[in-house]
Amino acid sequence: MEEGVDVVALARDALSRDRLDKLALLISDYPLETWFGMPSDEFHIMLRSLQGSTVRLSPIIALMMRGFTALGDSSDVTSAPSTGIDVPTKEGFSFVRAGKARLAGDPVTAFQMMRGLRLVTEAVPRLIDPTRGQRAFVLLQSAISGMLAGRFVEALTLFEKASSGPIPGPLGFFRRDAHLRSAMIHALYGDDATARRHLEHASRESRTRSWVEEHLDADERLVLALLAPEGDTRSAFDDIATLPMSMMGEMWPFYLDGIYRLALRMGNRVEGRTRVKQLAATGLTTSPGTGYAGSIVGMILATDALLSGTPGLVRAELDGIDQRFWLVRLLNALHPSSTPAKSIRTARSLASQTRGLDEAEDLRLTVLAVAHSARGDVPSAADAAAARRGRRDSVSDSLLTVLAPDLMTTSGLATADDPVNRLESATPRLTPRELDVLTLVAEGLGRSEIAERLYLSVDTVKSHQRTLYRKLDVNRASAAILEARRLGLV
Repeated sequence: MEEGVDVVALARDALSRDRLDKLALLISDYPLETWFGMPSDEFHIMLRSLQGSTVRLSPIIALMMRGFTALGDSSDVTSAPSTGIDVPTKEGFSFVRAGKARLAGDPVTAFQMMRGLRLVTEAVPRLIDPTRGQRAFVLLQSAISGMLAGRFVEALTLFEKASSGPIPGPLGFFRRDAHLRSAMIHALYGDDATARRHLEHASRESRTRSWVEEHLDADERLVLALLAPEGDTRSAFDDIATLPMSMMGEMWPFYLDGIYRLALRMGNRVEGRTRVKQLAATGLTTSPGTGYAGSIVGMILATDALLSGTPGLVRAELDGIDQRFWLVRLLNALHPSSTPAKSIRTARSLASQTRGLDEAEDLRLTVLAVAHSARGDVPSAADAAAARRGRRDSVSDSLLTVLAPDLMTTSGLATADDPVNRLESATPRLTPRELDVLTLVAEGLGRSEIAERLYLSVDTVKSHQRTLYRKLDVNRASAAILEARRLGLV
């Protein structure tokens, strides 16, 4: 078919004229152009019209039906001769099964299945791609699976590969997608300069008529907010706080991560934590699950507990999420129950996961610094802290400030303007147990419930309450909760 021909218009015309044979041919030859060129509901109607017809369907349409409709496992398709569906390739079904695993909350399995596919492992042609964008599509989906699994280094490689080959004009948003997702990874776990370069590349892509574009617009808003200058953090936070999470699609974990990080930069953890909890309660998330997507809510709340000095809550948040995920392993290594030697081994074993990503590497080095400091090896701790090279006001900066404040000072890394320092200077020094009690009071628990939860006597809980009330300069629970929220303690 000649370039510039409107495949979507032809497909709509074929359906309106009941020319299902022509419709099947168009979708078979241009599956991605038709799928992404019209609203999803309309495309589903076209597939359903073909499913109930006597037209012999191609393997690609069979795969689409497998992915978009409830046809069950592969035997449901291949054992139904009345549909006239050709038997699709084994690799095609593997791709569909991987996609379903990802949507079910298991991106780790999806990535393991996708990264071995032929279209992923083969070299990308430079001039003509006989797959008409299918190669780029499979590479993109593999990269997104890796991104959601938390395999950021590998995902970035696949995004680069997806954007490097020829892509049909109507599918030009594939390149924008690859660059925006790469920018998102770098804005959160890499470095700002690389994120901005990917944003610039994304902006050069001509806008298509696909419905995907408005979702990519939401991704771009998130990245721009994360890259906002220091003085614009509040307005950046407010901007993405009004962004419907439904617009983020599968990128919702990065949205929650961004919300909390911006709140931390403002010195207002409590606002970020509250917003994350509200969004997690909407049912739009798939947590718990595997990898980054299945662990992000627990990781955010565990990080917040570490920053507030409540190790008991850290363990509660981490226990229910993917213990194999490298970021979860690093947070576990920061928990007081992890011995310094074990934490050092963990951090050293994860170097491949953070390579080339400044902020992720800074978190790994923070674990090393804190662990060396805990075992009294000040020179090694100082070396690890000094090797950190990411942005200020980051999660790793905040964790090092709270967990090893002397190290931050002696290494010359702390400044009076750091958000955690601004917060800590005005925050009463509560013991970890007092913070545990305060957190449970804020959750509405009574003394007997708190005693049972913390394995304390009621009299001990009462004593902790009196002490923390005195430190907060209040005389009742409701006032303590208000003051604690103002200070960002709960």
